[in-house]
Amino acid sequence: MNDDERDRLVAELLERPQERELILRDAELNDRERVELDGIVETADALWLAAQGAPALEDDPVAAMLGLLPDSECRLDSAALSRVRKRAQLSVSDVAARLDERGWQFDKSDVFRWETRTAADVPPPWYRQSLTSSEHG
Repeated sequence: MNDDERDRLVAELLERPQERELILRDAELNDRERVELDGIVETADALWLAAQGAPALEDDPVAAMLGLLPDSECRLDSAALSRVRKRAQLSVSDVAARLDERGWQFDKSDVFRWETRTAADVPPPWYRQSLTSSEHG
């Protein structure tokens, strides 16, 4: 395969990604050429994806569906957190350990502060999901 033919195939593969299998099957390629084209197309796809980036959180429809968008009217109720924790027979350290197991960077002093002073640094999705799962499990 010469350079012009390779360039034409690459362009065709990139323009019609849904037909790649068919294009490659119809092309008369040896194994080395097929591997080379696969590498070029994979690189082009990766570059395209990298250039896309993720949408801003407030514009992300998936984040909205998952309930991950901050809601200024939804705040952690310190008294409710304390009641739920005590009802589940968990210590402040237990809650902090469970958060750590889930990859959250909070410790027992944070949990204590949320129950006694302020919970302004608690993301709404955490307490929506965590309190719900604590109450039911």
